[in-house]
Amino acid sequence: AALRAEAATWSYFLNLVFYYSRGVSTKLAKGLGWGLPVISTVAGNRGYRWEKGRLVVAGNAADMARLILTHAGDSQRVQADRQEAQAVVASSPGFQEIMAELYPQLLQL
Repeated sequence: AALRAEAATWSYFLNLVFYYSRGVSTKLAKGLGWGLPVISTVAGNRGYRWEKGRLVVAGNAADMARLILTHAGDSQRVQADRQEAQAVVASSPGFQEIMAELYPQLLQL
């Protein structure tokens, strides 16, 4: 609860993932779940799918730093990015949709 309250004061959630590691990345979902706008990377977005909205995406560490400086200093941009992140969350598949897609594949194993 204390971390959620602290995160509510942040301008952005930074999803600093610069390489394709093994396993499932859950950091992006954490920031989106907290209702924060996100600055991420292509690698950080892997495995996620949504129909509407957009996230701010950096190509590399230098690009990430530039985006942080230009976006976080602009309150209108922060609010617009927050609305885009909310659209991402609203248009992401839920548990039922994911399981409906996976279940036929699991039966073939």
